[in-house]
Amino acid sequence: QTIKTSKQNFDLSIELHGPWHPEDIGQLEFVSDYDIEGLRNHYQTFGLGVPLIAVRAKHAGKDPAEQYYPAGFTFPLTAFLRMHRVSSDVAMASGDAPKLRCVIELHDSLSNNHLEVNQRLVPLETDLSIPLGYFLDNPHLNTDKIATLGLRRPEEAKGFQGIYMLEPFDPEKIPVLMVHGLASSPTTWMEMFNDLRALPELRDRFQFWFYLYPTGQPFWISAAKLRADLEEIQHTFDPQRQNPAFCKMVLVGHSMGGLVSRMQVVEGGNEFWRIISDKRFEDLKTDADTREKLQRILFF
Repeated sequence: QTIKTSKQNFDLSIELHGPWHPEDIGQLEFVSDYDIEGLRNHYQTFGLGVPLIAVRAKHAGKDPAEQYYPAGFTFPLTAFLRMHRVSSDVAMASGDAPKLRCVIELHDSLSNNHLEVNQRLVPLETDLSIPLGYFLDNPHLNTDKIATLGLRRPEEAKGFQGIYMLEPFDPEKIPVLMVHGLASSPTTWMEMFNDLRALPELRDRFQFWFYLYPTGQPFWISAAKLRADLEEIQHTFDPQRQNPAFCKMVLVGHSMGGLVSRMQVVEGGNEFWRIISDKRFEDLKTDADTREKLQRILFF
């Protein structure tokens, strides 16, 4: 846009810096318009710029990560206005008002909290916690309802099951997958997530993912589904299995989530089948679909 005043003309543009794309931004809010409640710690840094809440827009596209983003989640940005004087001599000679080129730079607060200004490195003002609180206050999230539904009517909650990401996939970072417990949901991890993500030495090396599953179903069925989901997400981001970060994945499980996580790192052998039957699995008389499901759940 061009903004004209009595003494100055401004050519204004916006640039986005970081892993996000312009179409990812559906809405922007000022952090200063909100207070935070419910999160024990508030993580912010002080410096130049204006901290913002970016509400991500769902959009169709070729980005394979789209299926792993929850609806309406937010990410932190900082806006910084950089001004460049252009054509001042020409403008003065022609009698026109001097022109300034102004760029509003939107910086991802998780990947950049410093900026070079006039050959000096200066800190950016950032806020990591209020954007997270804004997301958790989203009425469409309704995690208590999802957690209760997953416990009481697990069949109806299977549509929500899966791995969720709150930042773009980074092949240089080790995934940390957090698996909740009985009658719960990924929001049980938000206090820990808020604390861990605030530490630069951790967020520079790790990316945090969350697993949601209906806790009313037997945990070894949830474990089998998680194995399949982990295979799928690796096929999506590392189809050639050449990314060493994937091989260093960390699983953090609470309560029942600990059982689900444990079953990702053990060899099943025949032990689980022996709990059910003293006959050979090969002698089981059933249809092919049931046999395949049992084999996937019990042998791994």
